[in-house]
Amino acid sequence: MTKTTKQNQPAKSQSSPKLRAKYCADPNEETGVGKVVGFVIFATVLIAYPAFLRACYPEFKHRTEEWGWSDKFLYGMMGAIQGIVTQIFLGALLYGPLYYFEIPFFEKYKAFDEPWPWKTDKNKWRNMFICSLILLIFNQVIINSLLSFAPYLTGMEVDFDFSVEGLPSTTKLLTQVAFCALAEDFAFHIGHRLLHTKYLY
Repeated sequence: MTKTTKQNQPAKSQSSPKLRAKYCADPNEETGVGKVVGFVIFATVLIAYPAFLRACYPEFKHRTEEWGWSDKFLYGMMGAIQGIVTQIFLGALLYGPLYYFEIPFFEKYKAFDEPWPWKTDKNKWRNMFICSLILLIFNQVIINSLLSFAPYLTGMEVDFDFSVEGLPSTTKLLTQVAFCALAEDFAFHIGHRLLHTKYLY
């Protein structure tokens, strides 16, 4: 009979046992909130978003034509705004306060028991926050905007349909999201395997 080593022991749960025991009726059972949030995101992207576009995009497209915006310029604007909204607004302005103010509802899903870094070393956290913010702005605002405006600046053709009639339906959006998810997962898998070969590791 061999001794049990740490390597043979099962991995511990990634959830914080103390917080889950405090806020959940049964620490070993999920509350189902994640499934509800996932369904809301799914319904928003595939049902509400197309309906919103069908209601608002025709007027927006009409205004951009009055302003003299070409489809390439519109592509650049949408790409730049998308990077700013998703990364700066959602990443920093929305999720940041949820963690910083330690709201109990969200804290119970924390993956570790250690205090947040701004509680342990404020100076180190402040420096890391400033560096991260600069890097985020450079990557998602400057670089993303330059890449989005590349077709407009270089005259490169953009094979996208910006017409009102070309707005995607829920079915079309679902199939394209599914294809992109599979393609991204396959590319990530192959890339990860290649980076672990003796030639690239």
